[in-house]
Amino acid sequence: MESTVIIALITALAAIIAPLITAIVNNRTAIKLKKIEEKGEKQRNITLHEREVLENALMGMAVLIEHQSKERFFDACTNTLRAMAYVDDITGEKLRKIVSVAREQTPTMEEYSEVCISLKKAIEKRIVE
Repeated sequence: MESTVIIALITALAAIIAPLITAIVNNRTAIKLKKIEEKGEKQRNITLHEREVLENALMGMAVLIEHQSKERFFDACTNTLRAMAYVDDITGEKLRKIVSVAREQTPTMEEYSEVCISLKKAIEKRIVE
């Protein structure tokens, strides 16, 4: 074959292969970015759920002090105890203690404020920016 034909074939192959390689690299990069975005979105959803549970526990604490109705009291206990799964062991023990105290008598403001401060710190850790 002539050298010009060989050069033309090489040029034609390069013109076909270069965009193909670029497309493959771009697709792989797009897939990696999509996976990173999905992981971030999943983490955001988990964080929002945890924050909602902790906020419900905080609201439930007010109901525990007021003793308004049995149904509201039961819901407040449930919300408060549910939050134990999302906090450290010390705060979880404080939550359990406040619910057990509330079943017999009204918790003291000191007990209540300790738990509220702990819950507030746990919520602050989960604030999504």
